[in-house]
Amino acid sequence: MLKYRIIDKLNTSLPAKSLQLFAEIKYQQGFFDGNKAPSADLLSALKKASVDSASSIMATPPEFSVVFDYQSGIRYQSQLKTKQIQPNHLQEMHAHLNPKGGQWRTVRLKKSRRDVKGQVLHINNSGQQITDEIGALFGKLHEAKAQDYDPLLYIPLLLADVLRIFPFYDGNRRVCLLLARYLFSNNGHGVIRYVDLETEIAATNKAFYRALFQVSIEDPDNVSPWLSYWWVIINRLYQRYFRQIEHAAIKPGRGEKKALIKRYVQQQKQPFRFSEICQALPSISSETIRVTLRQLQQQGSVNSTGRGRAARWVSLY
Repeated sequence: MLKYRIIDKLNTSLPAKSLQLFAEIKYQQGFFDGNKAPSADLLSALKKASVDSASSIMATPPEFSVVFDYQSGIRYQSQLKTKQIQPNHLQEMHAHLNPKGGQWRTVRLKKSRRDVKGQVLHINNSGQQITDEIGALFGKLHEAKAQDYDPLLYIPLLLADVLRIFPFYDGNRRVCLLLARYLFSNNGHGVIRYVDLETEIAATNKAFYRALFQVSIEDPDNVSPWLSYWWVIINRLYQRYFRQIEHAAIKPGRGEKKALIKRYVQQQKQPFRFSEICQALPSISSETIRVTLRQLQQQGSVNSTGRGRAARWVSLY
């Protein structure tokens, strides 16, 4: 078993700067929960844009031999219905990422550090050790929740432990981000459904691995850098969400549906199908979408190639 668990550091004293970050997120969380929700179609469009962005960011580079289906992983975790997530759910998330995955690692590994060139990490646990360690960690997760610790504390610490164990041969960070999506969205931070976490992680890649190395190897007693990293990320998600809502500037009432369709078109960087708009804006009738697209086409804002279901639309904004 692990000599120590990072999640056991829940009671560690934190510096004032970290506590200020924590307080900022709690304020944002309260504002998010207390504000009148935007229209269902706007939220649906934000959710689709979030999934598309996350899937693009987490796409497998061409030089990789393993292909990860991150969108399938998102779909699985978003539909997962359970009162207590268990280790087998983590395995299933990984299996959705990679059809050949889902099994715990059975051999020891040597991995190059991501934040420092030329240094190697030795990962010695494998097989039954991983089964036992992941089981114990999820037990600690449920214990922390039952004792009313804040999710902003126990979720990042759990993620650090899982990443330190490195339970799969590959795709460990991807599966941890799926786990983060599930845990945050089901424990008071639903904003993560509408603004993708993955963009922020990718933009701070080196800082992510540096903070992880600090808390998992260099100084496990000092969880502040790792928590602060995650709190900055979560805070940015709230800020992005509110900016998007403000930027949409779509008021309920006459013209709202056409405004939502126009906004969707404006955001598309790649050709899209008619069915994709229908999926993103489920409460708007297909006829309204069709008429609005034609109007935008007449205005020179959008163009189409092909006919019928095979047609693809291109935003000219």
